[in-house]
Amino acid sequence: MNLTVTIFDYDTDAPAILMKADVIEFIRASNTVKFLKNFSNTNILIGMSASSLILQKVLTLINQLTPEMNFLNLTNINTLNLVVVEILPHWNKLEDRSPNIHKVLNNYNYDVITLSD
Repeated sequence: MNLTVTIFDYDTDAPAILMKADVIEFIRASNTVKFLKNFSNTNILIGMSASSLILQKVLTLINQLTPEMNFLNLTNINTLNLVVVEILPHWNKLEDRSPNIHKVLNNYNYDVITLSD
């Protein structure tokens, strides 16, 4: 694969730079939702850890399993809705600290991809 790495600053660089990319890894910007939705139609987005969570539709599952992470008491836990699955990063750690995790997953209405460290 002939890939190059470009460091992109959402605050100062032109979005047109990203249109040349085949892959974007680790997205963390607040004003790029429209761009990301368009980009994801023809390209690959990679999220690691929490950035994988923002690619899915909503944070319901992670909120059920680790409610302490919602220390701001957010009521709107919608995310970018770019993928049709739920992603659980750090599965091995969640499984250790959430004793009811299998019961929650069995009663969940979406496909879940679990990723261990």
